[in-house]
Amino acid sequence: MLGDRILLIDNGQITMDTRVSLPRPRKRKDQEFVTLAEKVLERLMADQADLVNGEEKAIKELANA
Repeated sequence: MLGDRILLIDNGQITMDTRVSLPRPRKRKDQEFVTLAEKVLERLMADQADLVNGEEKAIKELANA
């Protein structure tokens, strides 16, 4: 998340508009970054993002990359 804003668009409509207020330089290991990544993933996956079947592990791996 290098930008200062996250926009998700679904069927031509903005479904998420979130300002990113994380301090720079941003570190993927910071809990705030991981929390924001989870929020975006949950929104992208809608009701299917219950963080099961390895999704939680994938997020943590992303944070440690």
